[in-house]
Amino acid sequence: MEAQPFDLLLSEVLMPGLTGRQIAEEIVARRPHTNVVYISAFSEKALARRKLIPPEASLVSKPFTLEDLLGTVGRVLASRASS
Repeated sequence: MEAQPFDLLLSEVLMPGLTGRQIAEEIVARRPHTNVVYISAFSEKALARRKLIPPEASLVSKPFTLEDLLGTVGRVLASRASS
């Protein structure tokens, strides 16, 4: 059975075993057009300093509202559609 395409990976940054960045890099290596949105309770600055997210990463900070999440996902997917 052929794998179904997907447009976006939504990943927690810190998880047991692997980081969200490691998972994203593995998926993007196989599916280069996959967009990534990270979720974390840590600040973007702290995550970038520890190299847990790339500098250009899209991040939704906890706690977040449904509107925050939908807004970020919408912007990421819209920027893909326009490029």
